[in-house]
Amino acid sequence: MPARRHPYFAYGSNLCVRQMALRCPDAADPRPAVLSDHDWLINQRGVATIEPLSGSQVHG
Repeated sequence: MPARRHPYFAYGSNLCVRQMALRCPDAADPRPAVLSDHDWLINQRGVATIEPLSGSQVHG
């Protein structure tokens, strides 16, 4: 049975194609994308994340 494919949105340090290839060797077709109505931020624990925010965009 062929492997099931699903979209993956990367942002921040996960945009490194070389790192992604090491972590997920079967990943294919990396390309720029925009996630609308979300914003990139550092949460209270100091971790980068994205959260819904109308009118904002996260580029990945």
